[in-house]
Amino acid sequence: MVARERMAAHTAQCPKHKLPCQQCGKKITRESFEEHTASLCSNKRVLCPLSCGTSLPRLHLTLHLSECSERAVRCAVTGCTAIIKQKNMPQH
Repeated sequence: MVARERMAAHTAQCPKHKLPCQQCGKKITRESFEEHTASLCSNKRVLCPLSCGTSLPRLHLTLHLSECSERAVRCAVTGCTAIIKQKNMPQH
């Protein structure tokens, strides 16, 4: 057990101490905090991996990717096998 006078110092270093995530408000242990903020936090803003320039919370990324103008789509015209970016479909 940690002595009372050392509790503040211990809490400042304890890997099991929970800290609030600035993005989502969840309390995350100090030992998991870096992983949470880097790749798990659902509210962390991320850039679209298709390079459309959109920045959005990670939790909305799946929906965005299904609608992104930079996504590859197959031409719906019978017999056409072209796969092009959604934004280029009108010119195709």
